[in-house]
Amino acid sequence: MEILIFNVNIIMIDLGPVIFIVTTLICISVISGKIKKIPYPILLVFIGLLLGFIPGLPHIELQPEMVFLLFLPPLLFRAAWNSSWNDFKMSIRPIFRLAVGLVLFTTLSVAIVAHYYIPGMSWPVAFILGAIVSPPDAVSATSIIKGVGLNKRIITILEGESLVNDASALIAYRYALVATISTGFVFWKAGLQFLLVAGGGITIGFILGYVLCMILKRIHSNPIVESSLLLLIPFVSYPIAESLEMSGVLAVVTTGLVTSWKSSEVLSYQGRTQSNSIWEMIVFLLNGVIFILIGLQLSDLIGTTEGYNTKSLIQYGLVISLITIVARFLFVIPAMWFPSLLETKLDKEQRRNFDWKSILVISWSGMRGVLSLATAMALPLTLADGTPMHQRKIILFITFVVIVVTLVGQGLTLPFLIKVTRSAL
Repeated sequence: MEILIFNVNIIMIDLGPVIFIVTTLICISVISGKIKKIPYPILLVFIGLLLGFIPGLPHIELQPEMVFLLFLPPLLFRAAWNSSWNDFKMSIRPIFRLAVGLVLFTTLSVAIVAHYYIPGMSWPVAFILGAIVSPPDAVSATSIIKGVGLNKRIITILEGESLVNDASALIAYRYALVATISTGFVFWKAGLQFLLVAGGGITIGFILGYVLCMILKRIHSNPIVESSLLLLIPFVSYPIAESLEMSGVLAVVTTGLVTSWKSSEVLSYQGRTQSNSIWEMIVFLLNGVIFILIGLQLSDLIGTTEGYNTKSLIQYGLVISLITIVARFLFVIPAMWFPSLLETKLDKEQRRNFDWKSILVISWSGMRGVLSLATAMALPLTLADGTPMHQRKIILFITFVVIVVTLVGQGLTLPFLIKVTRSAL
């Protein structure tokens, strides 16, 4: 009798950091119910910063691939799902002006200041930094403006902007990175490629969204399968688009908008209820993990940047933060004098209600978060010729400062600003 012996390699996975973060989230969730004046994402960042300086706690290293493939698709999909397709379509012009025009304007503004203000920062590296910090974050915006009494149109514009601007920022980031690594860049080719990548991502998202709706319509009475497919689709849409060199972000957002628009037709009541419960828990965990990691990563960077002292780096970060805030005001405020910049199909009465106070709220709603974190961490360690990437840690540090300054500074004061201007909103 022949005896077959199999060698089984047991892979040991260290679950300590995972258990630690989830436990921390549960505790923070209990605390946040009593500290309602501090938005939940900001509280998480504060906790992450504090935890990062406590010796003996588990070291958690954030891989950028994990953010792009594990965190970003489901968070964007759910944010798009919670958005109204009809409202999104009605405000498509201001959304795309902010999501594309403002991102490029902020990228250029930051690049100019970074090149001339930060010693030794080349133009390509400065544009990389500008592209990283240019997009406001969908997760931060949705978490902070939720339940603060904003006008529905402003909510639609802010949420729509934060969904679409990720794509334009990532495309600008990739071209700046190519220019840094290969020292070659052709502007008109980049413009055409931008249109191709964005259009391809939207097309893929529409196709996958309609395919999913057709499948859901045929299994209308199976809520478990319905919920499972809704959980699976963002992890399918994003990599398919990226593998075809299209915008995975726009593909996921479009898929979410299409399936949300058709949900009442293709999902059963039990499927929608079960799916919402599952997604609520998943978004809670993903949001919590990512914002805690923002704080932990910043504390890990302090003291590790050669050639620059921490005081100088904080100063650079504060200046770049100020530029991102000012650039948003300079881009948005002209809409006060040129209403057609934000014109939509809304009726005249709604347009009259969109005054300078509304513009002020939109201008102040520029919190950075998950995408800036992921793109900064995704910077390569070396260039094409094998030499270390110059000022990589500087970009990381400045990015984290911008995230903390905008998330904490603007996030904490935004509810107060909305309260002051609520009578006009």
